[in-house]
Amino acid sequence: MAKSADGPISGRTGFGWDQARKAGAPFLAPRSGHQYDSDLKKTRAVRELLREIDADDGWRPFVQHWAKEGVDPRDVLNDLARAKRYM
Repeated sequence: MAKSADGPISGRTGFGWDQARKAGAPFLAPRSGHQYDSDLKKTRAVRELLREIDADDGWRPFVQHWAKEGVDPRDVLNDLARAKRYM
């Protein structure tokens, strides 16, 4: 078996994200860990809100109103917990 004269090559030979941007490719910057973590927390809050609504359907109009207003699901969950505690 013959060996290659050049040896092994890397699949990443200088054609990374920076080079693609300089060449004009329509690449988006990768998301940061903070953005990803924030989205995960929002998703978990939405799931928890859905569980709360299933447990007590009386809160549905309030949650729907807050959602229409564009309030962050984590804030809605905190407000709902506060309202339940003081009622």
